[in-house]
Amino acid sequence: MTFPLIPILTLLFTLSSTATSHYSSSSSSSSFSEWRSARATYYAAADPRDAVGGACGYGDLVKGGYGMATVGLSEVMFERGQICGACFELRCVDDLRWCIPGTSIIVTATNFCAPNYGFPSDGGGHCNPPNKHFVLPIEAFEKIAIWKAANMPVQYRRIKCRKEGGIRFTIDGSNIFISVLIRNVAGAGDIVAVKIKGSRTGWLPMGRNWGQNWHINADLKNQPLSFEVTGSDGVTLASYNVAPKNWNFGQTFEAPPPYEAPSPWESHLPHSSRSQSPSPSLIFFSVSSPPKGEGRSCRAPPLAKGDHVKLHRHREVPDPRSSEISSGSGEISPDLASSSRIW
Repeated sequence: MTFPLIPILTLLFTLSSTATSHYSSSSSSSSFSEWRSARATYYAAADPRDAVGGACGYGDLVKGGYGMATVGLSEVMFERGQICGACFELRCVDDLRWCIPGTSIIVTATNFCAPNYGFPSDGGGHCNPPNKHFVLPIEAFEKIAIWKAANMPVQYRRIKCRKEGGIRFTIDGSNIFISVLIRNVAGAGDIVAVKIKGSRTGWLPMGRNWGQNWHINADLKNQPLSFEVTGSDGVTLASYNVAPKNWNFGQTFEAPPPYEAPSPWESHLPHSSRSQSPSPSLIFFSVSSPPKGEGRSCRAPPLAKGDHVKLHRHREVPDPRSSEISSGSGEISPDLASSSRIW
């Protein structure tokens, strides 16, 4: 059975062979959530080792780029570690004695504040359910309130994380057991799903071990590794060939900053108004209905006006440098459109 192929209005691709990243989204969540009420306390790090570790597994927070702009969350907010990496804006409210007016801080969730059931939730058990509670380093707390405030009422909202550089992958494990710590994730910041791919495998789902440590049992040695990381906002960041063929356990690799594919409301913009994709393995395009009588036949499913489709280049697909596909507008050849890598 054949379906009419729809001409491409926008076609983007590059021919780089280095590690690359791309961005795709299934949602259009707002950058900010509404302000909500909570409380916050602080801790003073008496030992530099207190800045190392935490329930999210990030290790040395300073070396990892988080510094003191971090926070531990109470049980009802921690979500068993899924919230690790999310970013929050906090401001002090309702106490003119202790609040520093007009200030707010942005922090990343890196730790867990365990409940203390020896105290009631309203009498010392700050992190007991159902309390929404933030535990801040004193360096962060003193940016919004005077330290004598102790247990302060605050307002918070979830915001998009802004990070320098790309996602960092620290690979650990032994033999076929692979554990990957994922840090420095922009956007939602937290992670709900991870896939890994070697040069001789398809995409393999990983499981959450703890915090933002993800694991899999697979023989991926002597293969360059790629990753797909999906945040709670539905955005997937794909990083290709991040780890080279000769990677070893204990090494950390950083992906390039991701390319953001044009959203449907951007598809009318000229190429000069968009960032160019560095990805060597993905092609993004928008489609619209073809002029009458100009459709082509292929085994691809029918496409609707405004759809976004991504294609993997592989051996069965014609080289995009050929005359069949140009860097501007054009049509896909039947061979390309019938590729099993279309979804």
